[in-house]
Amino acid sequence: NLNQDGDTERLHREVDAMNSLSHENIVRLYKFFNDKDYYYLVMDLCQGGTVYSYISGGNRLREPQAATIFLQIVEAIDFCHNHNIAHRDLKLQNILFTTFPNIKISDFGLCSYINDDTKMSTFCGSPCYSAPECINHIDYDGKLADIWSLGVILYELVTSSHPWNVENVAQMIQQITNAQYNIPAYVTSACADLI
Repeated sequence: NLNQDGDTERLHREVDAMNSLSHENIVRLYKFFNDKDYYYLVMDLCQGGTVYSYISGGNRLREPQAATIFLQIVEAIDFCHNHNIAHRDLKLQNILFTTFPNIKISDFGLCSYINDDTKMSTFCGSPCYSAPECINHIDYDGKLADIWSLGVILYELVTSSHPWNVENVAQMIQQITNAQYNIPAYVTSACADLI
């Protein structure tokens, strides 16, 4: 049931994007239909839950596991970008396990089509994963904004924590805007190995 302004537009954008993306690490849409009350999307079953739930449940990823998961995420997003789609809502909650450590990217409701060098001006997604230009409401490159989010995700996969102080929104926004983060030496080393 779609009640909020823009819900129908977001749903149709998600359906259009998913219909044009066929990749082993992207949730596949098999069928889309509706009745007078509801819309229905028949998609891949990812019964392993989200990467967010896995990590927030106290599970730590070993470096090879983090590398395997991150590589799949990067390949899926590279595929999206090559098909002129920016996801714009990359976060651990939108990365689903099929069977560990295999993942699929989900939730294309905020995606946007990339038009040549045209900048995007709609600011969406989760602030703690958003690039500084999005936080500051400056027109941005959708691909580069996704890449910023990938950096935050990589940090989380390796450390099981967030690079920003997400408990204090004002401080988090300041940290993102000023790109202030305190990366332990072992994380820098691990990230270099993964990349």
